[in-house]
Amino acid sequence: ALKKAEANQKLDDTDRAMVTEALASVEALAKAEADKAGTAMGEGRYFDALETWEQLKKHFGGHPVADEAKAKIKELKGDKTKRDEIEAGRRIAKALAAAEAGKDKKAVQTLKTVTTGRLSTTEEATRARKLLEEMSAGN
Repeated sequence: ALKKAEANQKLDDTDRAMVTEALASVEALAKAEADKAGTAMGEGRYFDALETWEQLKKHFGGHPVADEAKAKIKELKGDKTKRDEIEAGRRIAKALAAAEAGKDKKAVQTLKTVTTGRLSTTEEATRARKLLEEMSAGN
């Protein structure tokens, strides 16, 4: 819509400048979020990457980054080797939300579910252990 508005010959210079500025802001945000998702992927935080790609897909429909997001989501969800990493990351996000809400006991319990059982061998389990250490040090 912004690209169409920018091409509108009826816009005066002030309006065109505002539309151009808004378009630049949207482009910068799309790039920053895509970069954030790429960084999370590179660090093995597949749940965080998936969450960011899903937000890009949802909020940037019609933009090329939404198409990129769809492809990345399909790739992540189709990779069986990443499923445990994604589940572990989901639990870590849930634990961090609980901690932020002042529910430290719940956060610790949730993090422990990542460090034991089938998820204990994931890269995210390493992150969960570090978070548990930090929470213990803070108490």
